[in-house]
Amino acid sequence: GNNLIAWRVLGSGNFIGVCDNAGTETTRDSSVLPDGATVQRLRIEILAAGTIVRFYRNGAQVGADVTTNIPTTNPLYAVSGINNTTAAADRTIPAVHDWYGWREVGNS
Repeated sequence: GNNLIAWRVLGSGNFIGVCDNAGTETTRDSSVLPDGATVQRLRIEILAAGTIVRFYRNGAQVGADVTTNIPTTNPLYAVSGINNTTAAADRTIPAVHDWYGWREVGNS
């Protein structure tokens, strides 16, 4: 989809962090395939008033900070889930979702 910040798996591929602004994407490839048995802890951080996005897998940052193609649509929805309509084995990704939110407050 367009205008999102998310982790995704396309077909039988890797976990990919993606920032998509109106169909133009910046991605971070975890180099890890879902296997249906291994728990992966995936995290997304949005920092610096929405100008930096970081993707983490099992506590380690995946690739460099993303600073391009971060969507600016309002509102930005927070969504958690798995959307995969490929082979049955790919749909067995174990999923536990925890949400934490915080707001940056500047010093004044």
